[in-house]
Amino acid sequence: MRNLENLIADWRKLMLRSVGRERIAELENHLRESIEARVQIGLSKEEAFNQAVDKIGWPWDLATEFRKSQPPLWLPLKAAIAIGALAAIALGIAFGMRFTDKPDRLLLAFHVYTLTFGYIATFLIGAMGICFVSQRLAADISPARLQSLARPLFIFSIVAVAFTNVGLIAGLLWMKMEWGSHIFDLIQRSSQIEAREVWTIAIVFWLGVFGAVQRIATVRITFLLSLLGNMLASIAWFAPVAPGWNRYDHSSYSTLSILIGVHCFFLLLGLLPSKFWAPQKTRSA
Repeated sequence: MRNLENLIADWRKLMLRSVGRERIAELENHLRESIEARVQIGLSKEEAFNQAVDKIGWPWDLATEFRKSQPPLWLPLKAAIAIGALAAIALGIAFGMRFTDKPDRLLLAFHVYTLTFGYIATFLIGAMGICFVSQRLAADISPARLQSLARPLFIFSIVAVAFTNVGLIAGLLWMKMEWGSHIFDLIQRSSQIEAREVWTIAIVFWLGVFGAVQRIATVRITFLLSLLGNMLASIAWFAPVAPGWNRYDHSSYSTLSILIGVHCFFLLLGLLPSKFWAPQKTRSA
């Protein structure tokens, strides 16, 4: 006979895939209470587990019910999808027009396009984080809403890391073709590399960590982490970070300061104790 905790652990894994992390704790409490009640009347733990799961509902049954009760798409998410789609089209048209008559520069154009869109996707995730903190301070966000945000947020992070990775690889290939070397050699030998190119490696690493953390973190923690990601992306995009790499004017410092300040403000708001947040209710947000 399998250990009861192993059975519950397997059930939890299935439930996480079906109903998400935001609801699993409450369902698990109900399951344990139901098992305990059945054990007290003489059932074995395995029998009690099976009957309790039958009563609560198996993961695939609950997933169907939860899908029926999903709230409408979150407005900031709709805006992020629309902005991302428009940005992808606009960048494609702009680079297509600029590099059509320069076939030898197509790889460079592809590098800039994919890298720019990767940054845009990263900034959109952080913008949704700001919207989340703002809404959560002012009004309730239901568990159903939180669950509905988990998958789109993960997809956004996958898009961001994919485009940024492809852009980085395309940039390295272009450097190899153009200058006969790769980025690490060029860093050692040259003072003419833009900080943005080098910091892309940090962005790729961060996006990978961010995507992995989403598998174990709540939606709230994920959104707060997205603000840190935006600050890193802002530094990578605007800040000259080493002597001899400065190709930016002084307005970059002002822009960077504003971006960092705004994100720090919302990050601190998001870290406030729960008593400062709007009380939880049963309605959808």
